[in-house]
Amino acid sequence: MHVKQLAPSRVTVKDATTGEVEAVFATLGVKDHDGDIILPGAIKDGATVAISAYGHSVWKGNAPAGVGTIHEEGDELVMKGRYFLDTDQGRNDFHTVKGLAEAGKGEWSFGLLNIESTKGTHNGVSGNLIKSVDVPEVSPVFIGAGINTRTLVAKGRKEWDSVLRDRLREAGVERYGSDRIHVWVVDYDPDDETAIFEVYGNGDERLVQVDYTASDDGVTLGSDEQEVERRTTYAPKSGVKFSEHLSSVVADVKALATRAEEVVALRAAKGKTISDEAQTALADISAELQRIKALIEQPAPTPPVDDIPTIDPEVEFARFVAITQGVPL
Repeated sequence: MHVKQLAPSRVTVKDATTGEVEAVFATLGVKDHDGDIILPGAIKDGATVAISAYGHSVWKGNAPAGVGTIHEEGDELVMKGRYFLDTDQGRNDFHTVKGLAEAGKGEWSFGLLNIESTKGTHNGVSGNLIKSVDVPEVSPVFIGAGINTRTLVAKGRKEWDSVLRDRLREAGVERYGSDRIHVWVVDYDPDDETAIFEVYGNGDERLVQVDYTASDDGVTLGSDEQEVERRTTYAPKSGVKFSEHLSSVVADVKALATRAEEVVALRAAKGKTISDEAQTALADISAELQRIKALIEQPAPTPPVDDIPTIDPEVEFARFVAITQGVPL
C-alpha cells in the first residue's frame, strides 16, 4: 500500500442530515508534488472506496468513517460518498470536514495499490506516469502532495496532528524516494528528533530510523540512520509461572535499556539531556523494581501450625479401662 497525499481540496456538503459529501481528491494529467502524473482512465470510474478517518487511519486498523464512489469528471477525480452518522467515528469526522470546508480549508488524499507506472512525458511535462492503480480508500488530510484537491461537500474531520509529519515526509521522499520507490512516515518523536520511514518498492521493504533537525524553514535529515524492525510485545497469559513472567519482563527491560542508551547518545550529541517526562517515567520504573525486589527477597513466613488437641492422661486411662472391661462409651 502506498498513500498519496494530495493538495488543497474542494469539499461540498450535499446533505448534512445524511452525511453526504463530495470531494475532489486528485487532478488528472498534472504533475503532483510526488512527481507523479495520474493519466485519465488510470482509476476505475464508479469504483467503491472507503472514506478513511483523518490521516488514512484505516491503514492503522481503525474503522472507516464512511463509503463512497469514484467519478472522473473532466480532469478531476471526485469522491461522492456518505459518512456513517450512526457511529461516533463517522459523526465526528463529518462535522470536522464540514467545519473545515466552511472555512475554505481541507485537503484530500488516497491510498494506492497495484500501481502500474512508467517514466515518460504527458502534455510536455515529464514525470512518473501512473497508467493504472487501485484506490481502496480516500481520506481528509491536513496538507497533501496533490494538485488542487479540495472538499466539495463535507461533514467533518479531525485535523491532522502536525505540519511536522508532512515536512518529514517531504525530506524522506527526497532522500529515499524514486519513480518506483515510495516513502512515508511511520512514526516520529519530536522530543528526541528521530523519525522512522517505511521505504517500499522494487521488491524492497524496510524501516529506517533517522535523526532530524526541524526549523521554521523545514526539516533536515541527519546522517545517523539505521534499519529497524517492528516488534510486538506479548503479555504472559494467566496461569504461567512467576519465573516465566519475570523472564518476559526482563527481556522488555533489556530492550528499554538499549533504547535508553540510543536516546541518551543522540541527545548528548545535540547538547541535550533526557527529557523531564522520561526521567519521571524512569524514576517510576525504578521504584516499582525496588518494590518487586523487596517482595522477592523478604524472608519466607513460618507456616501456620494446626491446633493440636490437649490430651488429658486421666481421661485417656479411664477410656482404656472402659474399653478393656467391655463398657460402652
